[in-house]
Amino acid sequence: MTCTFLGGSAGSWLGTRAYVQLGWGAVCGLIALAALLALAAYLVGRRGRQGDRDAQPQPIGTAR
Repeated sequence: MTCTFLGGSAGSWLGTRAYVQLGWGAVCGLIALAALLALAAYLVGRRGRQGDRDAQPQPIGTAR
């Protein structure tokens, strides 16, 4: 919950600063950058799990 609040606060602050300094174009660019970073993190995480495709599901709380 704390991380969600901090992330929202940082996003609001960055968006406000971008708008004040450079206008709506900078806000749109900031949103596009955040979306690209999220996509990159997803793809990197997905690439690491490709070998687990045939593995059996593990119950929650068990170590591999």
